[in-house]
Amino acid sequence: MKFARFYPIFLDIETTGLKPHEDKIVAIGIRVREEIFEDECEVTTDTKIWLAEEDGKYSEEKELTALLELKDTLQSLMNFHRNDGRSLLLVGYNIGFDLGFISARSAILYYKYPKSGDLNLKQLLRVRKALGLAGLLRELPRVDLMHIISRYWLNNGRAKMKDVCSALGINYDDCDGSEIPKLVEEGNWVAIEEHLKADLYRLSHLYSILKLQGLIAHNLRVRYDLFDCEVDLL
Repeated sequence: MKFARFYPIFLDIETTGLKPHEDKIVAIGIRVREEIFEDECEVTTDTKIWLAEEDGKYSEEKELTALLELKDTLQSLMNFHRNDGRSLLLVGYNIGFDLGFISARSAILYYKYPKSGDLNLKQLLRVRKALGLAGLLRELPRVDLMHIISRYWLNNGRAKMKDVCSALGINYDDCDGSEIPKLVEEGNWVAIEEHLKADLYRLSHLYSILKLQGLIAHNLRVRYDLFDCEVDLL
């Protein structure tokens, strides 16, 4: 029996709106199934978040940095899990929105930077690296929990994560994603970070439920033609 082994990476972003040519990414977060990252106090954690914030305000430079940090982190995880034969599996709720927004913003930020002598070689290579993020994200297999819930629980109906979590008794008493633009305007980056952390936890919780039902494995078999494989999920 052949095995298709996957290591889930929960991905979510916070934006100021729905249009990447007008709006910004203000926070990017990922969560893994074990404690492998380190924070400033050298305490291991399962979540990593990058804020596009500097001195309490949105920073285009910090947005670019967040995109580059995401790329470097995913590349490191890919290299690490290549040794145990696992592929990274991107997991999100309406993840197509996140991937599309990230792809568009990485291109927009790249082309907004000057390509003349204003940047030294190191800076130019750093900015150019942002363009590679879109391809990396599209190469990785992914699972959209919204799609699975809509198809298998709601007979192709649609539901917001907040409504699904409320029905399952999963805590959702922090701010709503629609409040992010106001929080950015107020400079309340703590609330933005806490909401993103909570959303990543909720993604992990929903994934665990759907995994136990066999729906994650089924979705992967159908999407990637893995019917001759045993799907192994962490």
